[in-house]
Amino acid sequence: MKARSMLAMMFTAVLSATAAAQEGKAPAADGAKPIAIEGKDGKSIEAEVLSADEDSVKIRRADGKEFDLPFARLSDAGTAAVRKVLAEKEAEIARLKAEEEEDKKPGVRAKVPEDPKSPEEITEKVVVKKGETVIARFAEAPDGLARPRVVKEAPEDRPYLKVEFKDGDPLIAAITTTSPKTLKVRCLSRNKGETTYNVITILPLKTSVPGFESWSDPIEELVFFDFAFME
Repeated sequence: MKARSMLAMMFTAVLSATAAAQEGKAPAADGAKPIAIEGKDGKSIEAEVLSADEDSVKIRRADGKEFDLPFARLSDAGTAAVRKVLAEKEAEIARLKAEEEEDKKPGVRAKVPEDPKSPEEITEKVVVKKGETVIARFAEAPDGLARPRVVKEAPEDRPYLKVEFKDGDPLIAAITTTSPKTLKVRCLSRNKGETTYNVITILPLKTSVPGFESWSDPIEELVFFDFAFME
């Protein structure tokens, strides 16, 4: 009974944190993945852990059916598997919340080499491959944007950069930023089948005004860096 109570408390804690995340207090963790949950009868079910209350956990099977599974029906192995999921979710929520809090602090732009030859030389960067759409949020520094972090959705309360690298002839990158000032960004590119990178020019990016760049070269990867405010 004691173990069951502790397990229910862990579920409750994770659910509360997730609810807070969805309200904007911290980003929500990634979606659940199926795990094997063993019952006291020795049979296992592959399912995603969705939510829980004091007495049961809501799961979703591969066929999409959702139902409540009482904690009392879990074996020790099943309980351990659920505890592992809870611990991972709790750690992920804590990590995302810490990142969110860190982004609220003023940033300091990392030093960038004058003529970098590869992404490995650059500490703060946003990498976009052909066909991808990437959104990165930033902390604001006195002279630009710092600490880029790739996110799933554009934040409402942080400066961000969104790049849609569209496949086609020519290749087109649609770039949008909510930087508080016009942004001057540098960029490396890598062509198909090559391992070396070239420096390419990106036009200044005005706040909330989409910018477009196009190339006839077979570029497969763009690496944006050095997010500086223009005077």
